[in-house]
Amino acid sequence: MKRRNIAGALAATVLAFGLGAGAQAAVGPVYGVLLKTLSNPFWGAMEKGIRDGAREAGVQYYMQAVESDQAAEPQLNTCNTMLERKPAVMITAAINSTILLPCLKRANELGMPVVDLDANLDHAIAAKAGVKIAFTIGSDNVAAGKQGADWLVQKLGADAKGAVLVIEGLSGNITGQKRATGFREELAAKAPGLKVAASLPGNWDRQKAANIVGAA
Repeated sequence: MKRRNIAGALAATVLAFGLGAGAQAAVGPVYGVLLKTLSNPFWGAMEKGIRDGAREAGVQYYMQAVESDQAAEPQLNTCNTMLERKPAVMITAAINSTILLPCLKRANELGMPVVDLDANLDHAIAAKAGVKIAFTIGSDNVAAGKQGADWLVQKLGADAKGAVLVIEGLSGNITGQKRATGFREELAAKAPGLKVAASLPGNWDRQKAANIVGAA
């Protein structure tokens, strides 16, 4: 399944299956959805999945997104502003594992379940910060990284030798870290002659990734 299709499926599943007791209001629950940036094709597909899932489930939602995948502080500010509308549930795709924790802790204190969309939160870190995550829905990012390594080995051959440059996502983002880990593990198992010489953050930015490759 392509990443864009995965994005839509994840979002639709979150809304279509509902979030349990305690989320009902007089006119039904209104879900708050906080994404990263809609300029990224993956999150654009996620927005469509949210629309489709809400329609299928017959629920209401309001959604906010920030201007870029690096806008961590603006995302926290947006999250705090969303709490003022008192959503029944906070569904969040955090830019990193820590930036939204103060807001999400407050959401819990206000009785709002927190849903981790696309596995962007580290449950252990969240728990230490006093955040209870109702559930996480997302793709297996370690497996996704392994698929990337499998593709590379298919192209170069298991006997290939040489240095490999890995361009990750945003530094400190758990999804990018897991993909990089999966890639390294699978590459070492399938083509030990290929060595990861460097692993650099590309910040989910195609132009930055291209610049890194051009300078390498």
